[in-house]
Amino acid sequence: MAETGKKTPGMRGWLKVLFGVSLALNLLILGAVGGAVMRHGGWDGRHHPPRADMAGGPLTRALSQKDKRAVSREMRRTYRADGDGGRAAYHAVMQQLVTDLRAEPFDPDPVKAHMARMRDMLGQRVAIGQQILLDHLAQMDPDARHAFAARLEEAMARRRKGRD
Repeated sequence: MAETGKKTPGMRGWLKVLFGVSLALNLLILGAVGGAVMRHGGWDGRHHPPRADMAGGPLTRALSQKDKRAVSREMRRTYRADGDGGRAAYHAVMQQLVTDLRAEPFDPDPVKAHMARMRDMLGQRVAIGQQILLDHLAQMDPDARHAFAARLEEAMARRRKGRD
């Protein structure tokens, strides 16, 4: 006959709690390290592209690192010279857009006007950025400008090849 009153050996309650806390801390550390690695471009140290790369597309991506920094610095200086006026105006348009999106009955005409205003504001910033880039290109020596053109041409060829 089997004995029913004996306990089988197993983990004590406090040991289970300790194991759970340890597991949670390990997962927290793993998540923090993984998040930091992903945020900074992976294990190989690549970082997200500078803002000038994103703003100017292939023209700024084809610049050398030194030239990207110079153009980015000039863009920031120019935008800051505007003070908070550009940001404040854009924020005001966004607030008006939100208000008009909530209006009942909905009228698409004011929303369309706000979108057009936002497009104009963005267009002004793009024009400023293009002028800064053009000024920078005009100051380059011929060899640097030819290297820039070669990098741009190479990027265009890679893009075309990717579409084929």
